[in-house]
Amino acid sequence: MNFLIKNFEGYSFIQHFKKAQGVGEFVVKDSYRTGKYQIDLTFNEMEKVKEALGTLLLEKGVGNNSEINAVGYKIENLIDQFNNE
Repeated sequence: MNFLIKNFEGYSFIQHFKKAQGVGEFVVKDSYRTGKYQIDLTFNEMEKVKEALGTLLLEKGVGNNSEINAVGYKIENLIDQFNNE
């Protein structure tokens, strides 16, 4: 969540991520953190998030050798999560 908030500070949809972070992640059996948050986005906001992630992948996710770097793999994972919703 922090990664998204840090990289998308200027976007209109960021308020939803901050709200979800404030509520906190899902916890199972009152003690096991899941790392998952509920974020309420419209279809258009989802499209903007995916577009922003794609741009971020091109800007920060590819190394000098044109290979996906560690940040790129993190971004790809996020893109997959948003595509599955």
